[in-house]
Amino acid sequence: MKYVHDNSRHLNFALNVVCYIALISAIALGSLSDFLIVLAVYFFIGMNEQAFFHRLFSHKSWDCPKWLKAVGLHIGSLSLLGSIVPWVAVHREHHRFTDTPKDPHSPLYKSRLYIQFRSPYFDFKPQYAVDILRDNITRFYTLHYFKVILLTWISLGVLFGPYFLMLWLAGTALVILSANGINAWHHGHQIWKGQYQLHRVEDTAKNDIVLGYLHFDGWHNNHHASANKYYYGERWWEIDLCGIYIWLLVTLTGYKHSLVK
Repeated sequence: MKYVHDNSRHLNFALNVVCYIALISAIALGSLSDFLIVLAVYFFIGMNEQAFFHRLFSHKSWDCPKWLKAVGLHIGSLSLLGSIVPWVAVHREHHRFTDTPKDPHSPLYKSRLYIQFRSPYFDFKPQYAVDILRDNITRFYTLHYFKVILLTWISLGVLFGPYFLMLWLAGTALVILSANGINAWHHGHQIWKGQYQLHRVEDTAKNDIVLGYLHFDGWHNNHHASANKYYYGERWWEIDLCGIYIWLLVTLTGYKHSLVK
């Protein structure tokens, strides 16, 4: 069964462009309250994409009930970073071959602008996501990825109006820029003095004193040093908002025993 159509990358990129246009429009036309909505959407989608796509399905850092996995998959899919099966496969391949010619998105071998704006989560090797392919929920959200996104957008537009939908898409654009930016700018050569490494690893992953807070994978060197941990902060200033969010979810659902520390 084919899980990703040949034109999926182009359609996903077109939807990305729609979100970028919405972000530009929100900057030009929005009020302070509009910007707060955009940021709320950014945190809502970005936090769940990181918690579920990255830390739960890719690294198995924690677990939760099936209904919550379905909710997380739905929200994470709205990030427009690719559907769950390719996402996991590409990410696991990235960790296996980080910053080598086989890395799907290393800035040492690919253009940073290409990584930033052309999502890599479509060309994938299924052998890196066999466990994800076997799961009914993840198969559903992979096969119906674009339907989930478009139906959600239509529902938001009908329920809350086209202006709110524009703000939602603007928040989605921030998620895309932030998530792809981790791969583009937190590997390779240091781009500013706020980037640093606590661990000597065999790759160039770096922590970032700004994006450590603004993005949910910003303590990136820590993550590459211990990929399966649910919480990425190690120094007192390295507050991991997504790790706190995961702790709250497992506490509320009775799954604290699943946390990988």
